[in-house]
Amino acid sequence: MTHTYKVMVIAGEASGDILAAGAMAELKASLDTPVEFIGVGGEQMAKQGLISAFPMKELSIMGIAEVLPHIPLILKRIKQMVELAKIEKPDLLLTIDSPDFCHRVAKRVKKETGIPCVHYVSPSIWAWRRNRVFKMAKYLDHVLALFPFEPEFYKPSALKCSFVGHPVVARLAPDKVKEKEDTLLLMPGSRTREITSLLPVFYKAALRLKEEGAIKQIKCALATDDDFTLAKEMAPSLQKEDCIIGDARYAAMAISKLAFAASGTANLELAVLNTPMVVAYTTGKLTAFIARKIIKVPFISPTNWVLGKKVIPELLQEEFTEEAMLTSARQALSKNAAQIEALKIIETSLTTQNPNAEVARILSSYLKA
Repeated sequence: MTHTYKVMVIAGEASGDILAAGAMAELKASLDTPVEFIGVGGEQMAKQGLISAFPMKELSIMGIAEVLPHIPLILKRIKQMVELAKIEKPDLLLTIDSPDFCHRVAKRVKKETGIPCVHYVSPSIWAWRRNRVFKMAKYLDHVLALFPFEPEFYKPSALKCSFVGHPVVARLAPDKVKEKEDTLLLMPGSRTREITSLLPVFYKAALRLKEEGAIKQIKCALATDDDFTLAKEMAPSLQKEDCIIGDARYAAMAISKLAFAASGTANLELAVLNTPMVVAYTTGKLTAFIARKIIKVPFISPTNWVLGKKVIPELLQEEFTEEAMLTSARQALSKNAAQIEALKIIETSLTTQNPNAEVARILSSYLKA
């Protein structure tokens, strides 16, 4: 009987779904032994053969106050994942981002099964609770980091951390264009909270820019068709033909003159495509209050983290208003060439030879051990 590796993979949001799918595809291609995947993921992981144990969207919740009503369900899903690992006995657990959920699963899986546990996307330990690396070392075998500065923070502990590069570079390089169109792309994120809090302001500011003649058309990128109903509620005059769904957003990102984007992976994607942007984020008042007490970071956009300076305009919480978006957008458009030039640094900062291949190589070492 031919041996088959069994890998349990858990992703909690759209960006993790993409990262996981790339790693899964590369792992299958690089091994002579078949690989079976179990766990939780989205559409991209499903294309690689995963049948998700429950909808990934259940885990796409941000903010302390926002999570509270969902705690019973989250605890139920943690228990479900631990039981799945005990029943299926996978050779490896790979968790991607979403540390609040994934680390709780990994901690119990490591204790109850002893299998290797690898976490892809380092938590923001440079921002707060740097000492948690010592706790993580008790249940994780390896952390795969997207940013080159992250492994340094793990050196005081016994936990391995490897910079594997960001797959966004290789994935989007073919989509680059030389000529931009007079399009403003709205990217409010994939979470319900992000769409409801960001899109109304994004859209109102965009309409005013269009009236001024700064841009000719407005497009809105959404993760799934289901998000359009909610988007329509937030921006009533938004038409279905103006919405870009799923992977089609990459072509739209490449040709857009400017983007309004939620803080997150989309910022790096826009940067690789040399598309200027204005970044915004808002969360519940309680979450924001607590975050300001414990999190000490100079930027909210990962693009600015990598660049080490505030190249991309950022609007957070009460700073995020229609007028502020307009002011930032006008400045970004007037300094379009300067921002594009600064963004070119991102590609060389994030790349390795092949990030997915590097991830697959590390995962293979645990499967073959």
